[in-house]
Amino acid sequence: MKAELTYIFHNCFILKVREKSFLFDYPADEYLNDDMRALLQNKIAGSDLYVFSSHNHKDHFNRDVFKLGTHSHTITYILSKDIIKKNRFYRDTPESYNIAPDQTYFLHGMEVHSFLSNDAGVAFLITVDGVNIYFGGDLANWDWDGLTVEEHRFLVDHFAEVLMKLKQWPIDIAFSNTDPRLPNWSGAVQFIKTIKPKLFVPMHTFGKTESLAEFLNQNPQPVPAFFHYQKTGDSLALELPF
Repeated sequence: MKAELTYIFHNCFILKVREKSFLFDYPADEYLNDDMRALLQNKIAGSDLYVFSSHNHKDHFNRDVFKLGTHSHTITYILSKDIIKKNRFYRDTPESYNIAPDQTYFLHGMEVHSFLSNDAGVAFLITVDGVNIYFGGDLANWDWDGLTVEEHRFLVDHFAEVLMKLKQWPIDIAFSNTDPRLPNWSGAVQFIKTIKPKLFVPMHTFGKTESLAEFLNQNPQPVPAFFHYQKTGDSLALELPF
């Protein structure tokens, strides 16, 4: 089946599979411009839209995301529990699913596994039409300077533990943070070597997409396929399953 993956900004992407559109971590308005909004509206027009939001941080979640339903055919929200707690109006939305960590959900013909993030909220593993899609949100190897020994141990160990759990699935598409502010790229190389996804989608660049060329220079041929986007609107045509 044909699919299309499009980069919007930071951790925000649209994956179109048949009549479904998956929107990941749509950020607050301060991160968006008119071109981004217009592109997004065009991509989701007339589709059955599934909005996945991993946590409540503003670079990953927009409180006005519910307005996107005016552009799509249908809309379903798959929201981390911390979003529901801080934005209680979503509790009255029948199309909204409240996702707790380390659970499995069956909805609309999809199987969704959630993993506790070591920052906030959850990461998602979505199985749809036989394709396994991992979206990490802010689950990463956050090796920041200034951490206490205990903080560092938790962040590093928890990321490794989740990767061990994730290995039981063959991952077709993996979205995972490749943050250029950290020498370890927030665990991107560790993720690739452990999980071996068929397509790796780097995230969390805050728009500094030129860093992806540096990552590839340091890590040539890291996976069979790497989405090396450079600007908003860059797309990748896919034939799934691989």
